[in-house]
Amino acid sequence: MAHPELLEGVLGADLVGLQTHDHAQYLLKSVQQLLGYELDLRTVRGRAHSTVVDAFPVSIDPARFREAFDDHAVVAEKNLLRRSTMGQRLILSIDRLDYIKGVLQRLQGYEHFLDTHPEMVGKVTFILLIVPSRDAITKYRELKEGIEAAAGRINGRFGGVDWQPVVYQYRSVNHKKLCALYQSADVALITPLRDGMNLVAKEFVAARRTGAAC
Repeated sequence: MAHPELLEGVLGADLVGLQTHDHAQYLLKSVQQLLGYELDLRTVRGRAHSTVVDAFPVSIDPARFREAFDDHAVVAEKNLLRRSTMGQRLILSIDRLDYIKGVLQRLQGYEHFLDTHPEMVGKVTFILLIVPSRDAITKYRELKEGIEAAAGRINGRFGGVDWQPVVYQYRSVNHKKLCALYQSADVALITPLRDGMNLVAKEFVAARRTGAAC
């Protein structure tokens, strides 16, 4: 529940931008119900000030990803990755370290998938790339340890000398490496518990010439 004082502070601006239309509607309804101000479409008519509320979703640069289609370094990286995974189906997850991203739940889902579909053991690899973020904070450090423990448990349960079910990396990658990962993967697995505007889904689609599963 929003606090009236916070809403009054937000309405001090001439324009309030949010990432989705749902968020904009939630703010407008909160203002109407808690403060009693009149609404004119997306404009809040305050006591002495009007504020426009609208959605401005963050986006990506599609051209930058299209330019990578025929980049020699990207093609070489993609071919190397495909050779190293020996034609397996690839599931890709890329997220910064954050508890809202649902990474632990994602790993639990993958483990359940292998449990319930033993015929897929050895045929699918989950590439999990976590971009470092706030790991000096205790809760984030504990989250990182939990992710590493889950990945280790899955690899210990199902993996062997010729197959590793989870390929986990905790690091940033450059744009060409990122494009190679996007182009190589069969599925992008994006399961935030709560998020604003997740750009990985947009980048995954933009980085590929053909259809994508996301």
